[in-house]
Amino acid sequence: MTDPTDITPAPDRGLGALLRETYAGRDDAAFVARLEAAFAAATAAPRSLWDQLGAWARPGLAAAAVALLAAGGYLGWQAAATGGLAPAGGDVAAVPEAANGGLVLLDAQGSEVLRSPVAPEPGVLLASLLETP
Repeated sequence: MTDPTDITPAPDRGLGALLRETYAGRDDAAFVARLEAAFAAATAAPRSLWDQLGAWARPGLAAAAVALLAAGGYLGWQAAATGGLAPAGGDVAAVPEAANGGLVLLDAQGSEVLRSPVAPEPGVLLASLLETP
């Protein structure tokens, strides 16, 4: 458009020529051939589900490793800031004993509340959470 205030429904020949020159390919037949070749390559052999999952495995494992390192770093920082991973308030922590498979219950200060030679069923430990008031 040569005059910005000229608003008419007639096409602007100068603008049309400039747009055609910018966006049109030099060789229409070669453009169509490239387009058909790209479409044929994309649809020739569809990838199976396992191939697609295999392509995602490496980035997924890298993301999981980063998340694991971040969680471990946070827990380490929290343990260093509080002097250990002790429960807050009057809560009790259940610590398994590796030697005999038993269980030791510790209070918030880390003193032993209960020692069991055999690990209880999970429902027993979670009974207070599962009970409805």
